[in-house]
Amino acid sequence: MHGFDLAFFTLRIEQSIRAIEYQLNQVQVLGLLELNDKRILPSEKGFDLLNNLQAIFFDTTKL
Repeated sequence: MHGFDLAFFTLRIEQSIRAIEYQLNQVQVLGLLELNDKRILPSEKGFDLLNNLQAIFFDTTKL
């Protein structure tokens, strides 16, 4: 499973990872993402539900 580097997020999005902290906490509780010091990647369950996982981050009602 791919995921992405935390440093890449900051470079590409030009925002701190704290910008998605709420969503990260949600998906961790649901067991959809795995985080470590350098990467964020979908868990096996998260990979199976990737569309649902992405929808959490693109929910415009939270913006």
